[in-house]
Amino acid sequence: MYWKTKVRAILIGDDLWKIISSSKPEVISEAWRKLDNKAMALISLSVEDSQLLYIANCETASKMWEKLAKQYARSSFGSQLYLRRKLYGIRYTSGTTQARINSMLEVVELLHGAGTEIGNGELVAVLLCSLPESYSGLVTALEGRDEADLSVEYVTGKMLDEYQRRVENCGKSENGGFAYACR
Repeated sequence: MYWKTKVRAILIGDDLWKIISSSKPEVISEAWRKLDNKAMALISLSVEDSQLLYIANCETASKMWEKLAKQYARSSFGSQLYLRRKLYGIRYTSGTTQARINSMLEVVELLHGAGTEIGNGELVAVLLCSLPESYSGLVTALEGRDEADLSVEYVTGKMLDEYQRRVENCGKSENGGFAYACR
């Protein structure tokens, strides 16, 4: 789903997003054709080679965008259910707190692309439920806060602060990873 953000940023940076976001003019001017060709080139150069077959025969940048969006956005009930199960199933196993947060946010972005919105409250709950029992103090402290204060940014910040505090207090184990007790 990051392709959308990256390609959109490239097109905006070159003042070409209007080619995608507005409808094709009834009368195509040479200026519009040049902008569309430039947008088509940027889109083609921005996606992985394996994705070029989906857009190779598109005649406009807007059509390229639509084809890529359809290819990446799986909006069927089965796809949405799979992504929700993946989101709710993310648990603390190994790796950093930041990696787990990133995994969750990536799934949320995929759900968004599939037409499902995960609200702030639901994402905060999923984040807190993913924490191991050793983080119950943090969860309890956050439960005591006003619900309006519990933004995703605030909660992830607190999770990262707690992880960093534990890392600093425990240090590294012999194999280079952080001791499990520190988590």
